[in-house]
Order: sequence, then C-alpha cells, then structure tokens
Amino acid sequence: QARLQQAAERVAWQATFASDAVDLRVLPRRELVSEARDVLAGIGAGRHYAEFGGKRLNYDRTVISVPLGRDYRILFRDDDGGLTPIAAMSHEAYNKKKPGMR
Repeated sequence: QARLQQAAERVAWQATFASDAVDLRVLPRRELVSEARDVLAGIGAGRHYAEFGGKRLNYDRTVISVPLGRDYRILFRDDDGGLTPIAAMSHEAYNKKKPGMR
C-alpha cells in the first residue's frame, strides 16, 4: 500500500515538470525546483532579475544568470526587454559554457 502511494506521488511529481518553461529535471532536490519555479514565475510577472540575485554575463550581456542555491543556475535571454528562460543547469555545466574556459 505504501509503495503504491509512493509510486503515485512520484508520477504526480514528474507530471508537474510538463508545464515548466525549461527542463527543471536537472535539479536534484525539490527545494531547488520550487526555487526555480518561483524565479520563473516572478520574472514572468515582471519582477527584476536582480531581486533574485541575477546578473548579466560579461561575455554575453544578453544572457542573465540567476543562482539557484550554491550549485545551480537558471539562464535567461534578454529579448527586446523581455526575459526568455533558456535552461537550468549545474554551476559546473554553466562554467563550461563560458568562452575561454576549459
């Protein structure tokens, strides 16, 4: 009985990812997914990315990085004044995307 309930909860949790603007399944903990959804909703509602600790990247000023905890980031592209979510990724993967980095 408990296993069936756990399986049903897992299926319900996985179904919540279908409505996300970017794939949040890369985030390992529910708290990070919740934080990412708060950031996406806030920025979508017009809040400024700096309220979430976001910064423009030095090498591409149209890309904005918002931290999710210490080890993850969510990236946005500034398109004509509106922010479009690009991806959620680990800080390690984010660092590898920087030009000039190995």
